[in-house]
Amino acid sequence: QTHSMLMEELEKVLSCESSCAVIDGDPRKSHSVVTLGWNTCYIVCGLVIKDGKVLMVQEAKPSCRGKWYLPAGRMERGESIEDAVRREVKEEAGVDFEPKALVILEFQTTNWIRFTFVGEITGGELKTPAQADKESIQAQWLPADVEKLAKDFPIRAYDCLHLIELTKKWYAEEEASRYKQLTVPMSHNNSSIRIVLIYMEGDNLSILVRDTRQGNTIFPCRPFGQYPALNHEITATVRDSGHQGDFKIIGMLSLEHNFSEGDGLGMSLVLKATETSLRDGCGYHWEKVTKPNIVEKFKTFLSHEYSVGQLVDLL
Repeated sequence: QTHSMLMEELEKVLSCESSCAVIDGDPRKSHSVVTLGWNTCYIVCGLVIKDGKVLMVQEAKPSCRGKWYLPAGRMERGESIEDAVRREVKEEAGVDFEPKALVILEFQTTNWIRFTFVGEITGGELKTPAQADKESIQAQWLPADVEKLAKDFPIRAYDCLHLIELTKKWYAEEEASRYKQLTVPMSHNNSSIRIVLIYMEGDNLSILVRDTRQGNTIFPCRPFGQYPALNHEITATVRDSGHQGDFKIIGMLSLEHNFSEGDGLGMSLVLKATETSLRDGCGYHWEKVTKPNIVEKFKTFLSHEYSVGQLVDLL
């Protein structure tokens, strides 16, 4: 029965279907509802690289007027994450942006998260200085070579160079292996992380699961936002499961969000354990998975860095 529950939930996570990881009658409800503009800030960023050029905007804000940055801004309450990045790129760059993949999640704290999408320009015209407004002065295609970009143009903040470099690696990944997921439409008042912790030797795959399902998840899962840093949250979730060994964060499998009462997120992450020891009586065990297509998916995650969403802890 444990194996069938594992496969059912795992298939949903891997195919990016809605699969809310509610545990113990949803203890997340005991925490503050995630509310943009009050206890949480989400930033969206649209990144397009084409023919060796990257879409950039010239800032109009008094504090950084004339400097260049990626089209980015705060998500507003009531928006989907994709709608927010469409709006920001249109306001700042003048063009219609269609997000194709959520490639990078950055965490300055667990209450400040930036979502960076790659996408395509589907219409509109680049904003010119004659159209300057409070959002931006203009938009241009600038060199995607970050050394040349930093040398030849005043940059508002150099964190954008790191985003450009990461995204260039995504573009360089094999087409069939690239992470191409957007957010999964699922409402969360509060945020949680679900951990798919794997141990793999060759074609032998084992996944850490609960002895019995709690709520509707078989995986390690906990409310998100109790610690200031992403890495602290992940480590606490793994240690709560009884696994005391080392592990490596591979990346994001899926992200659930859909505005309702709150703006919480449901994050499903994949980690790789270096060994399989567990604390006695922890309530978890390693379950072997032999289904060929599942094994191949995890082999791809381990061998192709950009087959999963990238996680960046800024603390």
